[in-house]
Amino acid sequence: MKRIIRSHKMLRGQTLVEYALILALIALVVVTSIGLLGNHLLNAYNYVINAIGNATT
Repeated sequence: MKRIIRSHKMLRGQTLVEYALILALIALVVVTSIGLLGNHLLNAYNYVINAIGNATT
């Protein structure tokens, strides 16, 4: 009986580690995506500002 309980606890720990790794991977993807999206938004903003500045002169 103790062996079954110990095995169950080990499986719960293993599952927790797997979920933690998945969560870390998702967080990495989100942070990377936000960084890339931020650069693209900044470039688009600068393009619009330059276009407006050139149109009024």
